[in-house]
Amino acid sequence: PNGTQPGSKHEECTICGYEKDPVEIPGAPADATAPDLPAQQDIQIGCGDDEYDITAPDFEKLDGYEYAYEWKDAEGNTVGEDELLTVTLEKGGDAVYTLTVTAERTDNGQKAHSQTAFNVTRSDHEWGGWEYDETHHYKECAQCKAVTDEAAHEFEWVTDKDPNGTQPGSKHEECTICGY
Repeated sequence: PNGTQPGSKHEECTICGYEKDPVEIPGAPADATAPDLPAQQDIQIGCGDDEYDITAPDFEKLDGYEYAYEWKDAEGNTVGEDELLTVTLEKGGDAVYTLTVTAERTDNGQKAHSQTAFNVTRSDHEWGGWEYDETHHYKECAQCKAVTDEAAHEFEWVTDKDPNGTQPGSKHEECTICGY
């Protein structure tokens, strides 16, 4: 044998030189090859996404290997064992997940590991100014269109023009919150 390459041997008669058929001598087991993963990935989740699926990065899967996945949170707890991890974060929150991919050779059981980190952040709402319709006012998120602070208008009378002698004045109702 030469490293991982097999060799051969045969038996030979020391008197007449007759050789039996050669038999193979296995080489040393080949080392498993670790998957080539990126060092780190940054993921931004929108404020409207209550759950988000993180998928393991693509890598070349070699013939003769089985692959196993293990996701861990920042505290080292196993949180998933598949190519896909579903995460839930509070708005404005962040988390780090580490993925370990183990490649195991099916012929000799040797294993190799690769790791990558996912820095996951979830954006907070970006509330705009007051919006309104005929009966209500509210604020809307520019990203996900969620609505907050919705309430009925609170009208008060606003004087446009004071009465002047024989000339009548004018007034209108205006919402004290949004100006409608």
